[in-house]
Amino acid sequence: SYKKPKLIPKGANVEVQKAFIADYEALMNEAAIEGDPVLFGDAVHPSQQTRPSYGWIKKGQDKEIETTGARKRVNLMGALNLEDMSFFYQDFETINSQSTLKFFKKLEEAYPNVRKIHWILDNAGYFTSDEVRKYLETSRIKVHYLPPRCPNLNPIERLWKIMHEYVSNNKVYGKFKDFKAALFEFFDTTLANITEILVNRITDNFHLINPAK
Repeated sequence: SYKKPKLIPKGANVEVQKAFIADYEALMNEAAIEGDPVLFGDAVHPSQQTRPSYGWIKKGQDKEIETTGARKRVNLMGALNLEDMSFFYQDFETINSQSTLKFFKKLEEAYPNVRKIHWILDNAGYFTSDEVRKYLETSRIKVHYLPPRCPNLNPIERLWKIMHEYVSNNKVYGKFKDFKAALFEFFDTTLANITEILVNRITDNFHLINPAK
């Protein structure tokens, strides 16, 4: 069939992915016994610019969407709990070690009575800096790092996709404040009303990335 190839991260190691999944399953068993939350985290930078996407259009017709020159973006850090689909987020002027530490404190406040807060993250510099590692030495947060170049092992990536479907795809925002308001409305209001969609589409049924042939 005639179709375009699927992009995958270069250098993803299948055996390392399998090892992570085994460790994750052990972590989930431990967390269930102890009553500790397991969260998936990430930073995302949605932009005001128009994102054209597939949609139903009458045969033989085209659909035009206005574009803007706006390139402003929102910098968010989030944490998703798959057990109950609870989501915590915070917006920052920029994402760095300092904003990561502020978000750590937000998570600790959200879970005041648990022994540990397990947070699964990628290897971005703001998650692995010396400042962050030092803070974690005395924090209830226990960070578990994903294998390099493996976004397929982070279910929060699927939440970002759903976010774009509701907020960004085929949408035009003339003003940045309107885009930002729509974004926060999605997280603050819409998420609570689409729980069934989230449960069906955001899971820890991980798909392994195989090297490109």
